[in-house]
Amino acid sequence: MNRISRRGAVLGALGLGATASPGAASAQAPAAAPRGFPDRPLRFVVPFAAGGGNDILARLYGQRLSQQLGQPVVVENRPGGFGSIGADVVMRSRPDGYTWMVHPSGPILSDPGAERPPYDLTRDFVPVAMLGTFPAVIVVGANSPHRGMADLFAWLGANPGRGTFGTGAIAFRLMAEMMARQRGTTAEYLAFRSNSEAVTSAAANEVTFAFTDMGPAVPALDGGRVRALAVAAPARLPGLPAVPTLAELGIADMDRVSWIGLFAPAGTPPEIVDRIAALVAEAGGLPEIQQRLTPMAIQPDRRPPEAFRQVIAADDRFWRDSAARAGIALTR
Repeated sequence: MNRISRRGAVLGALGLGATASPGAASAQAPAAAPRGFPDRPLRFVVPFAAGGGNDILARLYGQRLSQQLGQPVVVENRPGGFGSIGADVVMRSRPDGYTWMVHPSGPILSDPGAERPPYDLTRDFVPVAMLGTFPAVIVVGANSPHRGMADLFAWLGANPGRGTFGTGAIAFRLMAEMMARQRGTTAEYLAFRSNSEAVTSAAANEVTFAFTDMGPAVPALDGGRVRALAVAAPARLPGLPAVPTLAELGIADMDRVSWIGLFAPAGTPPEIVDRIAALVAEAGGLPEIQQRLTPMAIQPDRRPPEAFRQVIAADDRFWRDSAARAGIALTR
């Protein structure tokens, strides 16, 4: 995984990074929005392909916000360019509260060996709410000979240049690179538009393993098409109690979880931002939302906008420090 390749039909990212522990803050009272807001449909732009965690959360929260606001919330997928195509759509939109972006933590980092995305989540956007936090999982095809991470590491070490891994997430790529370097192994990175596609590729044994979030992996795990070898999480997952964490296996800096957040274009009125943030926090506390997210190991997070901004800054510092220790260059 030291060796970086750009093979793959398209580049993109479901994008996952790290965050502090997802402790929830209680929902604040909804702020007063401008008179008559909203008086037409809202748009949630997802800068990544349909079927991944961003898309799932956008539709789940969008449906609830539609009920709360009395207006439709239309989800629009704009994949490509590690999130830059969809982000550009939102950046160029009027900051009037009718266009929002659902974006993961991963692309706050630049892809190793690539240019940093041409936008900044705290400069060009307003952090509004964390829709959810979640861990990552390493999966292989159901008939893969690798029964555990020890098997996988041994095979990669004995077969340099033959192993491959797939992911649609920049931060998962970084985590895979860091994991491999700690074990002295290599594998070739194959980029996918989404983690759903990476999981499908692993199920077909087109890649040696996939590094993904749980959302896209759950259907394949339930259907017996892939097996989980390890999770990148602070503790074992209730849904996968027999699957060890990477930390248990002695891999450092792999006990972080990721987030997907809601953002508004810079300049969006604070009263609208506060209103939507409060409604998202309210939705995250509903049993029906939590029941939908639990099978995917997603935890709603109800922190207010300023706390979310602080998480973004902490993530950026953590991963840049981790990448430096691993000898992986992150461009700015």
